[in-house]
Amino acid sequence: MSPGVDLDALLDALADAIAARVAERLPKAPPASAPGAGLEHAQAWLTQKQAAEYLGCTPKQLQGWRARGEGPQATKVSRRALRYARSGLDKFMRGKEGAR
Repeated sequence: MSPGVDLDALLDALADAIAARVAERLPKAPPASAPGAGLEHAQAWLTQKQAAEYLGCTPKQLQGWRARGEGPQATKVSRRALRYARSGLDKFMRGKEGAR
């Protein structure tokens, strides 16, 4: 490896590229006119940062929930990349509503 090359940055870029390719191959949501189409069938996949923004928390908080087994379900798309289904995030938040 050449001096001055940031291995972590290189691995992150590679993981993001792989995750993007995998996300392209994930099943798409049915067209809005298809029978049964709706939010419960939508499979919009979000990165950890996007999922945290969607939930109104920080990526660190999302990581903490995941480490304790308390957070929304994540799908590992590469060694270093996770994706969250928007429908799973909605389900997680519905479960949190009655917890207060």
